[in-house]
Amino acid sequence: MLVSKVATSAPLIVKFHQHSSDVNHPVRHYYTELLNLALTNTVAEYGEFELSPRMFISSQQRSLMLLQEGDFVDVHWTMTSAQREEQLQAVYIPLLKGLMGYRVLLIKKEQQEKIKKVSNFDDLKKLSLGQGIGWPDSTILKANDLNVILANSQSLHEMLVKERFDAFPRAVTEAWRELDFDESLTVDCCLLLQYISPVYFFVKKDNQLLAERLTKGLELAIDNGSFDELFFKYRAPQAMFDLVNFANRKRIYLKNPALSANTKRLLQQSNLWFFPEDIKNILQKQ
Repeated sequence: MLVSKVATSAPLIVKFHQHSSDVNHPVRHYYTELLNLALTNTVAEYGEFELSPRMFISSQQRSLMLLQEGDFVDVHWTMTSAQREEQLQAVYIPLLKGLMGYRVLLIKKEQQEKIKKVSNFDDLKKLSLGQGIGWPDSTILKANDLNVILANSQSLHEMLVKERFDAFPRAVTEAWRELDFDESLTVDCCLLLQYISPVYFFVKKDNQLLAERLTKGLELAIDNGSFDELFFKYRAPQAMFDLVNFANRKRIYLKNPALSANTKRLLQQSNLWFFPEDIKNILQKQ
């Protein structure tokens, strides 16, 4: 009797970095749910799997180094850059459908009137903007000649409260969740920064089989609607759109000179982006 390879092989163990603070924040489960969905969609072709969280506190840079250099983790999700795509294998499906590149300003409440006066790029250059060391966003903002104050990611909210910089640009999917840090903080009402900055799953360069499986699994999820179901549940509920009020914000487009050729090709696939028309407008500024 013939027995299939899928039926007899041991489950694939997929290790991922889970920050200890993520456990009690359901919205942060999005990426693990998406990872589980992609792997589940491909069980028939690739076999069973088991997700194995590795809990530790680490910077983005350190987490990606662990992924690149060892077997401690097998997959990590983060915003892309040309350098990250050279060092690791990206799974070229934008996990946030481009919304990571839509930035509002986290500010002190008493700064609101000052920020309201910002109406164009030259005005924006007069502000000091906090960003994390090693973040691709920092590189993007600096490439646009903006005044960037770098710090460890764990210190940025406290530095904002202490007025070490004027504003902390945050993705629309995360800004309002961070107001709990201090009652003195608010989200600016009127400005929206836009640039292209996809979030991908990344695996080691030599783990092409996992990259292939995740790509197929995510493509199936996009086709059958289960990708969008998770996306709107966890990262883009209607309440978020009500808070952002996209239509009434002044938009400032920023270039991202670190886009890889592979990422640029994805910009032609409108089904991968939430605002495909905006992608065209941003590209004109590149």
